[in-house]
Amino acid sequence: MPETTTLGADFAHALAAKDYGRIVGLMQAEIDFRGMTPRLTWEASDPETLVSAVLRQWLCSGFRPARG
Repeated sequence: MPETTTLGADFAHALAAKDYGRIVGLMQAEIDFRGMTPRLTWEASDPETLVSAVLRQWLCSGFRPARG
């Protein structure tokens, strides 16, 4: 049985893989993105800005154990 995907699932998979080129390819040329994290607000009006100014800075690089 062939697997069907949705735009949301494609975006989530690209985001998890940090495949920023794929994320840009999934979006329309004009977007209205606004997000909030503690002490910061994020805005983007096109996919390239979303990736360069938001996603690359917003996403952590993963769990890092504390040094003892």
